[in-house]
Amino acid sequence: FIETRDTAGNFAPQVFGTADVHRIGILDIRIVNLDRNDGNLLVRRGRGSARYELVPIDHGLSLPDRLEVFTDDIAWMSWPQAHKPFGKAELEYIKTLNGTRDARLLAKYLGVRRDCLRLMEVTTRLLQIGAEFGLTLFEIGSVIYREDRGSDVPAQPSKLEQIIE
Repeated sequence: FIETRDTAGNFAPQVFGTADVHRIGILDIRIVNLDRNDGNLLVRRGRGSARYELVPIDHGLSLPDRLEVFTDDIAWMSWPQAHKPFGKAELEYIKTLNGTRDARLLAKYLGVRRDCLRLMEVTTRLLQIGAEFGLTLFEIGSVIYREDRGSDVPAQPSKLEQIIE
């Protein structure tokens, strides 16, 4: 149990730290979270400071077997922090990720299906390549997520969907 104040939707996104937003974005990309709305980001007072911290909850729409998610479904895609470069600690962490190893663990201990794990491996590798080449969280997300063009226009696959299909 974590003591929190509210949900992110009741705050201006500018009050959240860039590193917090980046960490949540890294997680969401890795687990292919299809529903990171501002209602499933809890807010708590930062430890020892007046700053706020984000606590991600509700990962029920994660590890899907297909990639069909819109930028509008991912709250941080519209936040200014997603346009900022990754910090040194974030880049080091991203380098250490091993999607294949993590997929084996998730299959062994949680019984996650191979189709879902394959997509996690792909997004983890995309995250690593994008970070290595200096892309921001937003730019990496723009490869993964579909652009919402309104109800009149049929949905177009994302760049990553086009590559893997």
